[in-house]
Amino acid sequence: MRHVRWFLSVTVIAVLCAGQVACTGAGTFATSLTPPSITGVTLNPNFVEAGLSALGTVTISPAAPAGGVMILLSSDNPVTAFPPATVTILAGATSATFTVNTTSVNSQTVVNITGMLNGTFSAPARLTVDPATAAQVQSVSLNPTTVRGGLGVTGTVTLTQAPTNPAAVRLTSGNSAVTVPGGSVEVQAGQTVATFPITTAAVASQVVVTITVTLNNTMIVMLTVTP
Repeated sequence: MRHVRWFLSVTVIAVLCAGQVACTGAGTFATSLTPPSITGVTLNPNFVEAGLSALGTVTISPAAPAGGVMILLSSDNPVTAFPPATVTILAGATSATFTVNTTSVNSQTVVNITGMLNGTFSAPARLTVDPATAAQVQSVSLNPTTVRGGLGVTGTVTLTQAPTNPAAVRLTSGNSAVTVPGGSVEVQAGQTVATFPITTAAVASQVVVTITVTLNNTMIVMLTVTP
């Protein structure tokens, strides 16, 4: 009977070792289930213009256990920059990413983004939010640049940068023979290019018409209309 009891004891220890439990000696064992702790939060980039976003990364050590780990995220100025309330690090992983969105500011503003796990806060990650630079007209093109009166032309306006909100570019014709319907074209938020139609009327002789394009600056292009 002693022999049987020893055999069972050895078998139990072998199974526990195979299951990745740390064995400390014959007949004894100890687990190594250390709960993860938060090791840091980083932002890329850490300088953004208002209205743009930064990518955050939160890390833990050791890796997340089965079921994953939920990190609580916070901002000390959520009106200006705000992450999601939580982000989950999946089982077996040591990090997860999240987005920090920003809103308009009148002056440069520094915001601290922090993560928390099991009551412990990470060191804050600093995000500097700068006022958005006003978009301006970079170029204007017409296709074609010479047209017979009564036919249409397509104009294209390109801005120096994408606006954070839709931007209305004012369009003005210097001659009644050429009309820009609506008098403006809207460049959508996040875009830099927009197209607009130009209509022309029949003319008795060739005329050169100026098209003025305005958004925080002014550019002029010429359209030739022929009989």
